[in-house]
Amino acid sequence: MRIWSILCFGMLLAPAPGQEVSVPQRPGDYVLDQTGKVTPEERADYAQAMTAVAARSDLGIYAVILNSEPEEPPPDLAGRLAQGWSADRGCAVILTGPGMVPPVVLAVAGQTFRTVKGADLRSITGEALQAADGTAPSLSACKAVALRLAGLMEELPKAARAPSIPEAVTGEAAAPPASNHVMAIVAGTALGCSLIALVLMRRGRHSAHVFPKVPFRRRFSAPHSGGNDAVVSFKKP
Repeated sequence: MRIWSILCFGMLLAPAPGQEVSVPQRPGDYVLDQTGKVTPEERADYAQAMTAVAARSDLGIYAVILNSEPEEPPPDLAGRLAQGWSADRGCAVILTGPGMVPPVVLAVAGQTFRTVKGADLRSITGEALQAADGTAPSLSACKAVALRLAGLMEELPKAARAPSIPEAVTGEAAAPPASNHVMAIVAGTALGCSLIALVLMRRGRHSAHVFPKVPFRRRFSAPHSGGNDAVVSFKKP
């Protein structure tokens, strides 16, 4: 029974069949190729194009080419990679691989895309995916989508961007509302009154008397049957 429990536990920990992509950091040349079919010349050409895009628009566009169909839905995988690689700038991941439907997916993340209105962003990503040449997974198909996406983002009018917090305030710093001044004055007055009352209370504690001073006569007495006023004599009877 004990052996069967260990075997069952081991089966639960064993990896499921299929492909699982894990990327600890962003690829420096913007290409993650699992097929091994991308030539050095193709890598260098894609990296040069994406370096120019990043210099113009601070946008990183990465191509991910799988060697088999992923276990998770391709849009979810692309979104996870884009979120992990976004850092402080905009990031787009173009994912392609055998058996994928659709054959190419695009996911975006980062500040650059968060400032674009939702309807415009859906239109841009949909139009960019139409630039994929054919259905075969290839770096050239990813490059066509990447260049189209970069061009659409650069052509995007400023009116189509949702105002972010830094862009919403322009010109001189806005003056604080008058209600803030009133609340500050009321709070300061209440604090001052509380401090004065505390000082007066501490002074009054030393001068007030709970019981008045009453003079009394000293007597030698003891608790016996004669009472407190009885006289004690030490003479012989």
